[in-house]
Amino acid sequence: MNLGILLWNTCNAMCDHCAVSSSPFENGYMTDEQIFPIIDSAFYDCKKPKIGLSGGEAFLYFERLCNIVDYAINKGAEISINTNGFWGVSLGRVFKLRQATP
Repeated sequence: MNLGILLWNTCNAMCDHCAVSSSPFENGYMTDEQIFPIIDSAFYDCKKPKIGLSGGEAFLYFERLCNIVDYAINKGAEISINTNGFWGVSLGRVFKLRQATP
């Protein structure tokens, strides 16, 4: 099974080509109570579903994103994340962000 989840539509950019009309002014989001059952449902007919996470910008809420990814990976899913990469200004910053997250 392949599954895509739009976590939130807040984004740090305002791209004309955005398929989901995300922007800094949008604030719609799904709660964990909504997201986790969707992830669970991907396992009903598949042992290792592929789940794509996106937003808006998925990395805007990094700690929450990591919790969602950890949940899905611990269940056995393969995860991909769409990002515009605003957070990856250097390799050092990337490692620092990951170390700061439980």
